[in-house]
Amino acid sequence: MKLAMAYLHEHPARLVSGTELAGLANVSLRALQDGFRRFAGTSIVGYQRQVRLESARQVLARGEGGSVAEVALRHGFSNAGRFAQYFQQAFGVSPAEVRRSGSFASSVPATGAQSAPINHPLATTRVIRHRYSFAY
Repeated sequence: MKLAMAYLHEHPARLVSGTELAGLANVSLRALQDGFRRFAGTSIVGYQRQVRLESARQVLARGEGGSVAEVALRHGFSNAGRFAQYFQQAFGVSPAEVRRSGSFASSVPATGAQSAPINHPLATTRVIRHRYSFAY
């Protein structure tokens, strides 16, 4: 599990199949799927999407990477509209708002902020204000 998760964090823009990840982690696909459900609370695809969204959020907050559509493409999202929907669901703000503000924390409304534990074995902190974030 840790190897597969670490690989996804190290290569957020690379779309990796469950079979490839299972091979990297030296476990069966079924064991990997069960592990992701148990330890990450989501599917392999869902976890990979979360990692890609978090990486894209960091790039946008730093003002790097060009337009929102270019950042989406670089992080494995072929449809910028779908990327914006996933981003809005995950963080409560649009990617354009994060890009404009230059800082994720200042772009998140104070109302409705929640604190939730990061469900990742390499995490060391808690997430504040949004659901999908990972501490390294």
